[in-house]
Amino acid sequence: MDDSISIISSANIQLTNSNILSIECWYYNITSPVNGGALISKYQNGTPINSSIALFSYSNNLIQIGGNGTQPFPTVPYISNQWNQIVLLYNIPNPGNVKVYLNGSYLNTLNIPLNPSPNNTPLKFGATDCPVNDPNCNFYSGSLDDIGIWNRALTECEIQDLYQAQLNSVSQSISAGADQSICAGDIVTLSGAGGSNYQWNNNVVDGQAFTPTQSNAYVVTAQDSLGCTGTDTVVVTVLENATSTLTETALDSYTLNGQTYTQSGTYTQTLTAANGCDSTITLNLTLNFTGIDELGTNAKKLVKITDLNGKTIPRRKNTLMLFIYEDGSVERVVEMEE
Repeated sequence: MDDSISIISSANIQLTNSNILSIECWYYNITSPVNGGALISKYQNGTPINSSIALFSYSNNLIQIGGNGTQPFPTVPYISNQWNQIVLLYNIPNPGNVKVYLNGSYLNTLNIPLNPSPNNTPLKFGATDCPVNDPNCNFYSGSLDDIGIWNRALTECEIQDLYQAQLNSVSQSISAGADQSICAGDIVTLSGAGGSNYQWNNNVVDGQAFTPTQSNAYVVTAQDSLGCTGTDTVVVTVLENATSTLTETALDSYTLNGQTYTQSGTYTQTLTAANGCDSTITLNLTLNFTGIDELGTNAKKLVKITDLNGKTIPRRKNTLMLFIYEDGSVERVVEMEE
């Protein structure tokens, strides 16, 4: 299908041998036909005075780049059957020069003959301007996308950014690392990659450990191999440690999370919570013992129960136990099972 877009000529899209213009587009050639058509043009066949921009698909995976058509068009290579980006900087670095970038990288500088005066030929995408008696409009046989025109010279960083943006590559090669989750009080070290001169926000120093107090997004800014500035972000999520307090009264012994206690006191257990962080339990335990203090308020206060080796044990039936009282006295006790 022959199809194209035409823009009426204006002062903003003129190209002569003195003004600077940058043109960028993405193109997809399914095949490599001879004279495969015009990608972008401000060009009229056989009329040099009305021609200034010509970007043609040619055979053998080549792109022709022309000006007013008074000289043969030089060519640059590309890869068919995939999307390619081409950027042309007209009159850079000198009048008549065209710097060519392919897929974000500098390719060549060509000499293109340009006219000293502007023309009224429309700017067209996918074809050239067709004079009344010329049916050859050079319709392009592939696909075009993401066309841009600037009346200044794009920088290498801008060209690289345009290329990387279409590849969904964030901040070119600069990386802040993978997002991470930590527990409150843990130490984190953030290190940038893919560039140099890493600068972080939130007073972070590259490669230096610190302890985050809350969840936050940390942004690194650095320079890549081209000297272009890139950024990337890493999110550090700070998970809270859990704390709880239990106050319990029990008879003879008390078991919590598999741990059995046989004396009154304050105990601490540290477990792993569902979020992977510490869960600290404080137990305030009061134990009463069966058969103790049955003689009234003047009875001696039991401190602990041990076996004959002095090891603290819970109260047991049919076992010789040593009852140790607060006044230092010791009583040998055997409680028989009924």
